Amino acid sequence: MKGLNIVVCSVILACFVLAAADQDAKSAASGKPQEAPGTVKLSPESLKAADLEVAAASPGVIARMLEATGEIALNEDKLAHLTPRIPGSVVQVLKSAGDKVAAGEVLAVLQSTELGKAKIEFLSTKQALELAQMDVEREKTIHDNTAKLLELLKSGADAQQLEKLGSGQIGENKAKLLTAYAALRLAKSACARSQKLRTDQLASEASYEVCVKELESAQAEFQGVFEEVSFNHKQRLAQATRALRLAEIAHRNADRYLHILGVEEKELAELPAEHDVDIARYVLRAPFAGTVIEKHITNGEHLKEDVDCFVIADLATVWANVSVYTRDLGDVAAGQPVQITIPDREGMYAGKINMLSPLVHEKTRTATVRSVFDNAAGALKPGLFVTARIVLGEINAPVVVPVSALLIVKSQSMVFVQGDQPGEFVMKEVKAGISDGKSVEIKDGLKPGTKLVVKNAFTLRSELEKQGFDAD
Repeated sequence: MKGLNIVVCSVILACFVLAAADQDAKSAASGKPQEAPGTVKLSPESLKAADLEVAAASPGVIARMLEATGEIALNEDKLAHLTPRIPGSVVQVLKSAGDKVAAGEVLAVLQSTELGKAKIEFLSTKQALELAQMDVEREKTIHDNTAKLLELLKSGADAQQLEKLGSGQIGENKAKLLTAYAALRLAKSACARSQKLRTDQLASEASYEVCVKELESAQAEFQGVFEEVSFNHKQRLAQATRALRLAEIAHRNADRYLHILGVEEKELAELPAEHDVDIARYVLRAPFAGTVIEKHITNGEHLKEDVDCFVIADLATVWANVSVYTRDLGDVAAGQPVQITIPDREGMYAGKINMLSPLVHEKTRTATVRSVFDNAAGALKPGLFVTARIVLGEINAPVVVPVSALLIVKSQSMVFVQGDQPGEFVMKEVKAGISDGKSVEIKDGLKPGTKLVVKNAFTLRSELEKQGFDAD
């Protein structure tokens, strides 16, 4: 029985061989060339409809890439946690999570007793400063006028010269000085007359000595008043100036404290005209244009100064935090280009590495590589997972073809090269090397100058499948 089975199988195999030979003979007799497996021949009409593009394989430059996974994160350099800085009760909330805000826009309004006290202190020191400035101006005028009067009196000016001084503001110093000066001039005049009378022997020596003593007394009196006024008018100006400096310091400190509490310069300028009901009004504003991503504040709530009321982020730029294994860190450096794609989405985003973490995660043995990406369109949302390709450098490859030319057939890399006949294309196995997403290195299977399909190659694969070719 076993021998019979062997004979039957031999007969069947011989029949197949004869049938194949007969088919080859018929093809040869008809003059039709036999096509190799994986060959597609298109009619002129089909070729035009396929819209194929043929180009020659050639040497080229391929970017050396490192692929890694990462996550989109907020740009923490453009992130703000807003606190009220002072305790207060919430009277109005104007923004919620998701709202876009402009720089300086009001987010919420509070009532704060501490702020009210600070504003009152500011207004009090402002008024005290204005009064101190007036005092200094008055004392400066008195000082200057007194100095002029002292100079005139010191030079022995007469009444006519004193009148030129006018009625400038001097204060009580003027009366004291002029009274003492008048007494001195009168004593001098009396002493001069007494001396003449004594010389003419019309007055006694005793009466002359009395006049001399009265002159000495008047001189002493005037000198005392002169020195007193000379000291006092300088001292009063110095005191007024010192008081002005203290008032300036107090007002400046009150001003600084309001700035610490978040009151802006424009609000300070409007403070004197502010209604009493608004004296404790505290406005929480956005520090920059962005989006409210968190809100932790409600109407009527009493807040402490360290409560996170709002979190605002400028989403115009975002970070991509990519995890790179320690074995690859030596090839990664700041400034290298980075391309990211989002799974199940079209499009590629370009950026550059701006930070390599100095730390390696203990469990994953990876380090974070950060890049900044433009996000004006808002497509890169924090929390999205991404695939990143870091451009490590470039290599010169002997044979390079576009990625669109490469097909994967039964786990093998294939291309369609141009055949000898018009509209003829032959599928050819190649060995692919590195790729930068646009071009791919061909290590084996193609020579420079070989013409191949670089656009719509998948249509040729479809044609093969219609002919019964198994491309899976």
